[in-house]
Amino acid sequence: ISSLREIKGRALKILKSFDEIVLEPKIAALTKQCPFPDCRLCLTSCVYEALSRSEQGPIIIDRHKCSGCGLCMSICPEKCFNLSWKRP
Repeated sequence: ISSLREIKGRALKILKSFDEIVLEPKIAALTKQCPFPDCRLCLTSCVYEALSRSEQGPIIIDRHKCSGCGLCMSICPEKCFNLSWKRP
């Protein structure tokens, strides 16, 4: 590129309005089970009540309640969560 005039306006062809943008929702997914049965950081931090755990049992994610906010992923010291594409 020898000048800005060569690239000026090129992106305009592919820009979309906000109404045309399709949002791809994500939800939390477990990468591994929590090794600490007494840890409840993710359970108490989920404002959507999408996470549950029976006594000493595995963490369960209710995919219908999960908004994909990522708070569980960011608060977990063991990195047991990630966000994945929500599939129907």
